[in-house]
Amino acid sequence: MRKPMPPPLKSPIQVIKERVIEDHKKQFLDILQAGGTMTEAYAKLAITCDTMTKIRRNDKEFAKAVKEAQKANSEIREFERNHPQRESLELLEKNRITKERVLLELSRIALLDPLDYLNDDGTLKDIKDIPEDARRAIGGVEIQSGGTQGEILKKLKLIDKKGALDSLARHLGMFKDSIELNLEDNTITPDERMVLQEAAKLLLKGKTNLLSEGGTQ
Repeated sequence: MRKPMPPPLKSPIQVIKERVIEDHKKQFLDILQAGGTMTEAYAKLAITCDTMTKIRRNDKEFAKAVKEAQKANSEIREFERNHPQRESLELLEKNRITKERVLLELSRIALLDPLDYLNDDGTLKDIKDIPEDARRAIGGVEIQSGGTQGEILKKLKLIDKKGALDSLARHLGMFKDSIELNLEDNTITPDERMVLQEAAKLLLKGKTNLLSEGGTQ
């Protein structure tokens, strides 16, 4: 019984040509699947429609993939035509800065509970397990590799709680950032007026213990 003849060897030019075609097919699909059009794919790859038509005709799997990518792009463009402002409105709403939102963020920081970050055994929770209100009070994190367990939250830095409390207190009128002094009183001497002005400056800097620090004259 005669053995079947081995397939003829491909010439170097033929091998290179096949590699180029495979590379073109991959890049063509990549462009379509990224949302590009057929025209854009032809231009970027510098190939003609006739050339790609022949390639698709000789590779049914590739032709099927191209058809599916075209269909997906068509559905996306149809949705965008019917909802021209939907995505932009959602983005604006998500990133809109309002007085209420600022107060909400400050309250999350000011009223945070450290237990929200801890497991029952006292270890730090995974970032995804921390409640949203508590996550928004985090100013920074340190991640370390946990081997087979993946990445582990090692440390976290919380945003200044006192600063948030101070801001909320001022918003509620609990603190006053100004001191009213009647320096137009004719009974006050120039020297006394100067002392009162300096005292006011020190008080605004939080130095309220003037007598204990400087004594009495």
